[in-house]
Amino acid sequence: MVSILLSFPVLADGSICYLSVPLGYQLWDKKQTKLGIVAGMVRQTMDSIGPDRQVFLLCGSWYPKGCVAGLVDECHTLDIICNARVDTAMYDLPPGRTEKRSRPKKYGERRHQGTLSLNPQKPEIGK
Repeated sequence: MVSILLSFPVLADGSICYLSVPLGYQLWDKKQTKLGIVAGMVRQTMDSIGPDRQVFLLCGSWYPKGCVAGLVDECHTLDIICNARVDTAMYDLPPGRTEKRSRPKKYGERRHQGTLSLNPQKPEIGK
């Protein structure tokens, strides 16, 4: 069974919670691979959402390969997050080099869920 959900961030009582809506289910048969089914479902969803919304595809460790990973190149507003755990942390890009003789920082500032913006434009690397 392959399924796809769409989760919307909703502000409720001063905090963000997610409303998840199932979009589709498809039973796997030997006519198409599971990765092919997922790629088709995501393409159909991206066509329905439109090119002006930022979308994150959250998947387990088995899906980010082949045609599913190639979707990120096809859709410029689609990003993929895979192998996410409960204790996973996100960081900004590292700051530039300083005049000090120490090793440069590996990570930028830690990002928290409340500080993430839902901007549809991808940030430019290195700026």
